[in-house]
Amino acid sequence: YKRILVLYRERYCEIHPLVAALYHKLGMIHAKRADLLTEDKLQQTHVRHKALVCFQAAARTARESLGKEDPNVAVSLVKIGFLHLCSKQYQTALITFREALRIRLINFGGNP
Repeated sequence: YKRILVLYRERYCEIHPLVAALYHKLGMIHAKRADLLTEDKLQQTHVRHKALVCFQAAARTARESLGKEDPNVAVSLVKIGFLHLCSKQYQTALITFREALRIRLINFGGNP
C-alpha cells in the first residue's frame, strides 16, 4: 500500500479521494496489526500511532478533496476516536466522535 500511495500521490496529487481512501486502508492495516501486538505494549503503542497518523491524513485529505462534511470524513474520524480511546484520551475521543456524528447526521439525518 505504501508504494501505491506514492504512485497515487504522483499521479493525482496529494489531495484526491483515492489518496484519502488509501490512507484509510493503511490506517486499518496498522490498527489491526496493533490489535495483534498484545504482549508488546511499546510496539503496540508505536503501531497505533502510525494508524492514527494515517487516519488523520485520510480525514484531512477527504475533507479537502470531497468536502468538510463528506461521510468518508466521518468514517476516518470514528477510527481516530477509537484510537484515542485506546490511548485513554477520553476527552479527545469524545470530541472526535461528536464531530463524526455531526457529519453523519448532516448526511443521513436522524436524531443524535
